[in-house]
Amino acid sequence: MSYTSTSVLQRSTTVAQVREIIGLLGYKQASDGLKVPNRVAGYFWYDETDYRSWSGVELDIYKTPKGPVKVTTRSTVSRSYWDLTHQNRTLKLLRDLFGGHFETDAGRNRYWRPDEPPPPPISSGCYLARWRFHNNFGRAKVYLMNRKLEGP
Repeated sequence: MSYTSTSVLQRSTTVAQVREIIGLLGYKQASDGLKVPNRVAGYFWYDETDYRSWSGVELDIYKTPKGPVKVTTRSTVSRSYWDLTHQNRTLKLLRDLFGGHFETDAGRNRYWRPDEPPPPPISSGCYLARWRFHNNFGRAKVYLMNRKLEGP
């Protein structure tokens, strides 16, 4: 499960303009190796300051020959307060600068509301440490099970 959005920008908007704004928002270009029809580029945002990001925000730019520029964003259900806030900020800035509309799971031109206030950095850091340990421990367990080195 994830939080996804699609922004449909005015037809006069160019991909170069969108790329510039995406860069100013701190997104870094990323490649997943997939050939997705009409996708121009993929980006990722992650804030390591004070352990703010837990999963980050993915962003893709799409352009069809006759259609408008579309921008999709995605954050996982395990996202942090700051990941969701940045995703909302991205939607707002794209609409304010380029017009058009966006759709989220909350509705047309509706932002998500964080469930809780932002956690203190110490709490966020502890959460990430536990989450990373749990995931890496699970990988090691699967590896050992596949090698038949672990008992039942």
